[in-house]
Amino acid sequence: MALSFERERGLSSQPWQDALVCRRSATLFDFSFMFSARISGPDAAFTIERYLGRRVSDMALNTIRYGVHSDARGMVISDLTVWRVSADIFDLMSGARSDISFFEGLTSNRLSVEETSDQSRVYAIQGPQCLSLLDRSQVPADVEALNYFQFTDTKMFGVPVRCGRLGYTGERGFELIVAEQFAEELWRSLRERMPSATFATADVLRIEAGFILFCNDLAFGADLSAFDLPRCYPSGNAAEKEPSVLLVSFIAQSNQPPVLWQHPKGEPPWPSRGELAVTSACFSPLANATLGLGFALTTDLSDGVELADPLGDFQSVRITSRPYYDPLKLKVRGGWDSLLQPRFMKDTESA
Repeated sequence: MALSFERERGLSSQPWQDALVCRRSATLFDFSFMFSARISGPDAAFTIERYLGRRVSDMALNTIRYGVHSDARGMVISDLTVWRVSADIFDLMSGARSDISFFEGLTSNRLSVEETSDQSRVYAIQGPQCLSLLDRSQVPADVEALNYFQFTDTKMFGVPVRCGRLGYTGERGFELIVAEQFAEELWRSLRERMPSATFATADVLRIEAGFILFCNDLAFGADLSAFDLPRCYPSGNAAEKEPSVLLVSFIAQSNQPPVLWQHPKGEPPWPSRGELAVTSACFSPLANATLGLGFALTTDLSDGVELADPLGDFQSVRITSRPYYDPLKLKVRGGWDSLLQPRFMKDTESA
């Protein structure tokens, strides 16, 4: 991509400091590392459904749906979002190039696939004060009226954008898809109004929010039942299988609290009884401790059980609610006027 997602523009010294700014106010991120493609034609919905194991043919126009892709063994290996543009046109966004490559190999007279990754950039505005910092007079009414997991094609600061209400932080916010020729202009307008941060900050925020990162938490090799996604994959499919392991959030102590932590071998081994297979960790300013995600045997999830990290990097490992931040996920669906008394909006789609 033309821009690195680690672009350093006016950043503070540590990602958890920027994470606090996002939680209290708002922060701008460059997510242009994402891959995207347009899937169109009479077979578009059917093809996407087979890939995700989740319906998209019932999506309303201008809505977004989350899904995961599993391999032939049933192991979840990637996740992506589907944006319904029209009856037979869907846009896909994923952090994994393999998702786009799969669809490119299926082109037929009933299915057209066009990779669009290099045609646009993706910015994310996240935090409870998004609209205030943007200046409401500059925000179109259709943007402010968006419900969670809806999008609109509009203009912001005179630039045409696709604006979707969703994000990777657990905060209210938007993702903006802007054509390459307008990208720098829009970035400057946004950057004048709020600080920017790197993906390292987004990683801290997503661990607090309990969201998975495909190259961390999906590298473990667990099936769908381990991820607890009942809103996306309700009973009646593979999600109703009784899991043997479960992705959990944990708090721990560490001799050297990590800025960000990944398993050194990339694929943590299956945990033994009393162990936690850690997949992601960070220093969390909200927990004032090491906070992370990992897989534990479901038989080890009784109240008060303390688990061991086989690598010895973390001590006093205690399971906590997932997500750690906003466990009921009310803020992300809330209104824009108050943190304490959010004006809850219609929940049109699951995260």
